[in-house]
Amino acid sequence: MTTSLCRDTFGYLNSSLFQLWTCSMCYSYLFHKSAHLRPNFDKRNPKLLHNLTTDIQEVLPDIHDDRSVSEICSFLDKTNCERWKDCCSAAVSCCERQLNAFPTTDLKCPMTWDGFGCVDSTDPGTNSIIECPDFIEYGFSSGYARKSCTENGTWWVDSKSNREWTDYTPCLNLKIYKSLVYVGIACSSASLVLLVPACVVFLSLRQLRSQHRIRLHTCLFLSFIMTCIVTILWDLLIYNDRLDNPASTRMHQNTIFCRVLYAVHRYCSTCNYFWMFCEGFYLHRLLIQAFRVPKNLTWYYITGWGGSLIPILVYVIVRLTTADYDCWVKNIGIYEWILYIPNLICILLNLMFLCSILRIMLTRLQSHPNEPSNYRRGLKATFLLVPLFGIQLFFITYRPPAEKANRLLYEIVSKVIIDSQGSLVSLIFFYMNGEVHTALKYQFRIIHLQFPYKTKKSISRNQSATQMSSIRLTSQRNGCYDGPKFEKTVHINGDVKEYAFS
Repeated sequence: MTTSLCRDTFGYLNSSLFQLWTCSMCYSYLFHKSAHLRPNFDKRNPKLLHNLTTDIQEVLPDIHDDRSVSEICSFLDKTNCERWKDCCSAAVSCCERQLNAFPTTDLKCPMTWDGFGCVDSTDPGTNSIIECPDFIEYGFSSGYARKSCTENGTWWVDSKSNREWTDYTPCLNLKIYKSLVYVGIACSSASLVLLVPACVVFLSLRQLRSQHRIRLHTCLFLSFIMTCIVTILWDLLIYNDRLDNPASTRMHQNTIFCRVLYAVHRYCSTCNYFWMFCEGFYLHRLLIQAFRVPKNLTWYYITGWGGSLIPILVYVIVRLTTADYDCWVKNIGIYEWILYIPNLICILLNLMFLCSILRIMLTRLQSHPNEPSNYRRGLKATFLLVPLFGIQLFFITYRPPAEKANRLLYEIVSKVIIDSQGSLVSLIFFYMNGEVHTALKYQFRIIHLQFPYKTKKSISRNQSATQMSSIRLTSQRNGCYDGPKFEKTVHINGDVKEYAFS
């Protein structure tokens, strides 16, 4: 063994081959089966091969060659490209440390590159502590990994893989991501519990469903219900499985069901934005043109359900042709804006509608200074339109990179905001809606009048027996009849009823 050799878990290589070999393995470790490229596993001539073409095309994984880096990163988004380059750079630095280290004759586990981190030479029977790298998926760079050196001066070997193994579990705090799944399921379930009764009432009561505004509310609620159902399915079947079985997941299998579920999830989410835009446009038009109420809502239905389908179809075609892997979960860079742009336009337009509505209300308040209370109530009601218009989603539009420390906080906040929107909207526009309360009371009265016989008969019988104040026998001679007459005075529900019978 000479000092020009560098070591990884597979053995020793000279520094030039070590650089190419570790960069190809970094690509394999980081992106698993999802990538367009795969290593050839040839230590004498390490290269990356195209995974999705019949013709064998090779790429040299040279971190110092701009052309090679550009070709490899063309299959990755910006974040993943940086992750791969960081891993390669860390491997090259580890090789340099090995070359510059002083040789020793003591029995120790040798300095090595384990695929993610550089491990110093370690005394037998002890553990080497490694800082968690920031390029590991779901990783936390504030933790520490551990690699065990056995008593005979060799690194501990996993019996299943028959390879040296490093414990990176502290770097992968999956419990936090598990809690993210539970938060999403809880919020989506709460929204379903509140949204389903609201839709049933809206569709059941004719005096409500005949109103255009209520019909728009119903469509928005239905889009929220669809989103909640698909979100729960996705979190349970795909995301949770990805955390429980990282080696072989449904996401890596890239099944048709998984891809369809993802496409439906994105469609339902886009429908939310489009229906929120329809709500904002309708209310704004109603204030601007109060006497020109639309005769039907055909164009609203086409925009809400059909308009959101167009960007989804384009996105699906792009996915099938350029990034058909990993259940389409991985970010595909600029192509993601196929969905982001329509959603952002909907939010920005609703923000303009909200500002215009506020302007109208303030103008009327200034023109009627003697009647401020009604308009102040109107202004308060205007701010309740924020969740209906989806303005709060504007604050979670930017998604921090995965390696940022505040990424987890962003995921939790965004999960709560997105999955709880259905609950918030249903509370404001159904459960706290006086018009809905009036319609329900009216419906209960109708039901009571349609089925009054048994209840009224039993009530009158009991009340006549217990609340009779007097029965008087009188003798009156009036006309032809001079026999006895009975008069009965009964108090029922606070009303005095007098009956005379002979």
